[in-house]
Amino acid sequence: MVETLVADEYFTSPDFPIAIVHVPSRLPVCNMHRHEFAELAIVFAGKAIHCTEQASYPIETGDIFFLRGQQVHGFRDIEALDIANLIFRPERLSIGWHYLRTLPGYHALFALEPSYRQQHAFLSRLHVDMEALADIAGLITQMQEELDRRDAGYEPIVLAHFSHLLVHLARCYSRMTTPIAQHVLRVAAAVSYIETNFPQAITLRELSDIAFMSPFTFLRVFKQAMGLSPIAYLINTRVRKAVDLLHESSHGITDIADAVGFTDSNYFARQFKAIMGISPRAYRQHLGILREPATASRLLKKHE
Repeated sequence: MVETLVADEYFTSPDFPIAIVHVPSRLPVCNMHRHEFAELAIVFAGKAIHCTEQASYPIETGDIFFLRGQQVHGFRDIEALDIANLIFRPERLSIGWHYLRTLPGYHALFALEPSYRQQHAFLSRLHVDMEALADIAGLITQMQEELDRRDAGYEPIVLAHFSHLLVHLARCYSRMTTPIAQHVLRVAAAVSYIETNFPQAITLRELSDIAFMSPFTFLRVFKQAMGLSPIAYLINTRVRKAVDLLHESSHGITDIADAVGFTDSNYFARQFKAIMGISPRAYRQHLGILREPATASRLLKKHE
């Protein structure tokens, strides 16, 4: 039976969803399990076999890989393993994800490598040298100390170290030179191009040229890795940016549509509703209700 690791048992505070868990090196096996959170595994020493439902892969010092929530996995043949699992809930973290999405290495590590893992037999994983591993260990140690002490203000310090770590890992992946990693990075560069140039008209030919593939091959590879066609990903990115503007600005719906790359505000409204389940105008009205100071008291009176 596969055990499910529950978030409440691992995060010290429900309002701060970052924690660090170490795999006990004395165990010969870590049974198959899934968890309600994302996990970034960093192998500081030793080796083991990492097992998933699809395949098993050897891991060693310097390996770093990402596991999405609910993914079943475990370890066996553990030998002097020192592995830190940085666990977190992305949907509850207020960090600069939009900046991270402009980095090819970020997409390579967190989106593409997990999708390619079985196809590439884990050869597209991030592997760093001892110097880079020492820098990563320093950041993890500082995060662990803050999480253990929980002094006043520990949360922004941990978030700063976490953001630093993600950027550092993205840069490390961008420096990978193996042929398989280079293949992943070419696709990641196309994803980053969308994230950076989303307001502009972007064609499949442009993106396939960035990835050094034919349009047909790129379309197949992109959809296999990202779960969406490049154009669908572009539309999703524009809608995501529109959501940010609805939160952060008072610009009109037409102006926001134009700012994120939709030349037709009606088409924008249709795409927004298809993705968000609500029109942009209704979404803004909903935001206004949530921001109204008297909302809570009105709701309380309503239920008295």
